[in-house]
Amino acid sequence: MHHEHPSPAQLRNLITTALNVRDLAPWCQLAPRQPYGVRDPISGRVVLAVVSGGDGTQPGISAFPGISGHLTMLRLIHDALPEVDQESLIGIRALICCYAARSALGTSERRLLEDAGFRFRRGELAPRFRSYMPGYTPWTLSADEARVLTLVLEHTLEFAMEAGLDSSFFEGAPKYSYRIRQLVSRDGYDDWIYAWAKADLEGDSPVRLRRLDELTSARLARLPCDDAAEWEISAESGLGSLDAGPDERPELLQMLFVVDRASGYIHLGEPVAAPNVLEEAQPMVSGLLLRLGYRPRRMLVRELALRAHLASLARAAGCRLQRVRRLPAVEAANRDMVRAMSRRG
Repeated sequence: MHHEHPSPAQLRNLITTALNVRDLAPWCQLAPRQPYGVRDPISGRVVLAVVSGGDGTQPGISAFPGISGHLTMLRLIHDALPEVDQESLIGIRALICCYAARSALGTSERRLLEDAGFRFRRGELAPRFRSYMPGYTPWTLSADEARVLTLVLEHTLEFAMEAGLDSSFFEGAPKYSYRIRQLVSRDGYDDWIYAWAKADLEGDSPVRLRRLDELTSARLARLPCDDAAEWEISAESGLGSLDAGPDERPELLQMLFVVDRASGYIHLGEPVAAPNVLEEAQPMVSGLLLRLGYRPRRMLVRELALRAHLASLARAAGCRLQRVRRLPAVEAANRDMVRAMSRRG
């Protein structure tokens, strides 16, 4: 994915705003799991956010664009977000501004601040910024992400002031709605007002469910069934990321496994770029079925999204497609793969 870097002016504006937020400490007025939002005047979409730091955690602000951002926020609020690792990165969407001592910053983070003209004393908290996008390595902010995060930081201070003055400021929300700020025109003037709005579930790339062509559907329908065969199908993490140029956000790699549940035999173990793995799953599994010349009694998956992408294939082949909590054969195969890579590396 091409990555357009922020301009020097954008970076200076972002860092200056982040320092204002640090000094005014909105996490002292805003509860750590209280969502709020801003309607982006350029895209028209609602970007939700939460603060951290009031409960003794690292201070910062997290913004959550689009439907994957909204899901990330809900998982964070309900303690359903796992510790950040390669597997959790597949689904996280967030723009982060947090604060850490200068000694805790990486070389690239220190250089970014210094190139923008900012110096920090020993022990002084400096801002650090991160972009999380499903299927990609955590990366620096793009130009548009820097603009959006700056907007959220600016309005976070307004929300903190209101919450400090009125403890019931966030009460009385309509169902599935959040308190936001949005720009409106009144008598020829633009003004920011408070309103209630639902999460904006747009903004992500649309998910395409591939349709099987008639010939492939007919061939799958003729396959005999092995009543003793049950396949576990899953895309697993642990392969790292693909190399990318300086203006490209690196893609994470996943291994698409098809493993026999009883024997542990690996029918398919193919590395796929994480952003493409759902779209590639159907043709890869249908190709496997046709090569083997039979279909299993059941195909077992863990993820809802993968189930949706394999549903038409399962119908054409006459397989039962079932979602389960655990895939022990896939988990064992993935552990073996990670161990083998560790020995090789």
